[in-house]
Amino acid sequence: DHFFSDPRGLFYMQWNPNAVRIVENFFKHKMLSVMGAASASKSYTLAPLAVGMFLLDPQKTKVLVTSTTVQTAKGKIWGDICYAWDQVCQVYKEMGAAPPGKKMTGDPIIRYEMDGIISHKAGLELVPTQQSSEKQSMEKIQGYKNENVIFIGDEWDTLGHGLINTVNGNLRANPNSRCVAAFNPTGRTSPGGKISKPKAGWESITVDSEEWETDVGYCIRFDALKSPNVHPHILPKEEQWKGLPTAETLKDYELFYGDANSVEYWKMVRGWFPPTGEANSIYSEAELLLTYHVDHPVTTWMEPPTMIAGLDPAYTHGGDASVMVIGRVGLASINGKSIKVCERLQTLFLDKEI
Repeated sequence: DHFFSDPRGLFYMQWNPNAVRIVENFFKHKMLSVMGAASASKSYTLAPLAVGMFLLDPQKTKVLVTSTTVQTAKGKIWGDICYAWDQVCQVYKEMGAAPPGKKMTGDPIIRYEMDGIISHKAGLELVPTQQSSEKQSMEKIQGYKNENVIFIGDEWDTLGHGLINTVNGNLRANPNSRCVAAFNPTGRTSPGGKISKPKAGWESITVDSEEWETDVGYCIRFDALKSPNVHPHILPKEEQWKGLPTAETLKDYELFYGDANSVEYWKMVRGWFPPTGEANSIYSEAELLLTYHVDHPVTTWMEPPTMIAGLDPAYTHGGDASVMVIGRVGLASINGKSIKVCERLQTLFLDKEI
């Protein structure tokens, strides 16, 4: 509030209900995924949170902000972080003091500088993690060590699959560290889907679920149809909470994103996985996961299963990684019933340099 509560400032933050949920759960869980609709206050909350975490213990804190590319991030979360930092500097100036860091010219870095001490191990830094440069990005993230390492993942669903394991490893090595990953969902097997997979399995949640325990932490979800601005006592165009969808906004969404069955509508309005998967296919993602139990290890086969494999080769050097999936298909006993099952055994991300 000291830094960001002035509506006339360079960066103004309103404590809307979504922002409160994000920040409260960030401090409760080391690994938090924030899944939801567009304009749910995800990035706009994470920007002052990133700056705030650095200010709490500047010399011992490194905040790594991940996004696809530097240019993309400058127009989104890193741009918000820069505005938030400029606001912090303005408040320090009014107090007659110097902030504990300096925004670097040209590089997406806010470096720790205080009392003559300069350190690249502390501060805020943008790390682009697009799939074509995933290997270099992972190596860079693994190399950061400090008492507090904070990962702020924006557009997590578009980042590389290896990011989850890399961040998890760094969190284990740094006890006071934590990660928050925000995204618009595209599929249960995407990076966002993987970090949000329920501990009790996908069958344990529904489109009405708003939060759940995951394999690696916790997930909270925002559905635009349940926006705090959409309420009987709030007028259709009234924006009680700055930036969050209103009843009027929802009508515009229907026109912009298409009908309620489109992939974009589910991703950007409902903040939920499209029922038909990412694209038309023989078997949808939902069928493979919920009907054929693709991610459930089989303990009892009713017949010898058939081994299967699928390879998605990289199209060009520097493009997506080559991925091979190995599995088996056959009749298995699931919850006392004999059903056809496709079990995924292993996913291999092949050498990205080939």
